[in-house]
Amino acid sequence: MDETRYSSRQICLIGGAVFAVFAVLVIAFGTGSIKRDATRRANEILVLEGHNWAKADPHGRGMAIVGAAPSEAAGAAAIAAVHDDWSVRRAWAGYTIAPPPRVHA
Repeated sequence: MDETRYSSRQICLIGGAVFAVFAVLVIAFGTGSIKRDATRRANEILVLEGHNWAKADPHGRGMAIVGAAPSEAAGAAAIAAVHDDWSVRRAWAGYTIAPPPRVHA
């Protein structure tokens, strides 16, 4: 009487299923860490470049630069600073231009 529990085909199918689940978990957890790292790097660049008004809002490996920019030139400089980093594929404007302060007479 043969007491083989699983055939070689069943073992291959089970092994393939285990590998597929493992691969999905690795991709799911790995993608989040890449996104977090790219966002952290982008926000550090903004602070180092003096754009304290701006924050990077991640969208995949792209970043929207959000906040109230003091001018259009400051907004463009913030986008350029983040876009130049290797971890960001694309950066775009998500900010508004802050109105100039009112002078009370």
